[in-house]
Amino acid sequence: MAHTTDSTARVRPENTIEAGVRTLHCLFGMLHHQQKDELCRNCKSFAVTLEAARKKLIETEACVTNWSGGESARALMLSIYGVLGDIVEPEHPAAQRKTGACSLPNGLCMLKEIARLAGCAEFLD
Repeated sequence: MAHTTDSTARVRPENTIEAGVRTLHCLFGMLHHQQKDELCRNCKSFAVTLEAARKKLIETEACVTNWSGGESARALMLSIYGVLGDIVEPEHPAAQRKTGACSLPNGLCMLKEIARLAGCAEFLD
């Protein structure tokens, strides 16, 4: 019985909103970190993921704003905005994998994988 109660708690809208915000927080943190990597910060995937994350952030912001119980989610949103202000969009992003510069295994992009976990798949190319 306890497992059923736990499962029910996990699918409540407030848990979904908070989980979404936490995952977005992770994604923006990763974007912020990866911009220090010369290849990642100039990659087309970085630019695409950043744009997808921004779109998802706008969607999520409306949910958090209308949610009465999310102090921790609001705090994470403020943190995201602080990090977002420090992320520089690449001026001329290049498809690093196509140029042979990317050393990750074929078909793997850490940023895009985290973006998918954050629910940004619909915004990725």
